[in-house]
Amino acid sequence: MGTGCKVLLIIGAILVAILAIGIILSYVYCEKIGTALIEKSTDAIEFQVLKDLPEGYQLDDIKAAFKDFKEALKSGALKDKLKAPKIQAFAAEIQNVLKDKKIDKEELDKILASMKEIVSK
Repeated sequence: MGTGCKVLLIIGAILVAILAIGIILSYVYCEKIGTALIEKSTDAIEFQVLKDLPEGYQLDDIKAAFKDFKEALKSGALKDKLKAPKIQAFAAEIQNVLKDKKIDKEELDKILASMKEIVSK
């Protein structure tokens, strides 16, 4: 076997090892990754809501709702088997809302209702 083949085998083995490590780490830290992604999405939507707050909403009420939601995530709401589907639905709602970069009253009502449902015990 030539030196070129040995080098390619070593590089291939290194790439397979990196891929395996990546898969293992993503499996082990799946909950933390999911929580971080939802928190970042929540931060983005909170920023968007506060920037273009529809009429009829109080700034302090919106901030309090988002704060309660973030605390529920940090306290382990993703581990709760009953709340996990609600959080997945909430994440899908966030994606739909952020597509047009504009949040209207109906979208905000849906988001706040989902957040209250997740936060409630």
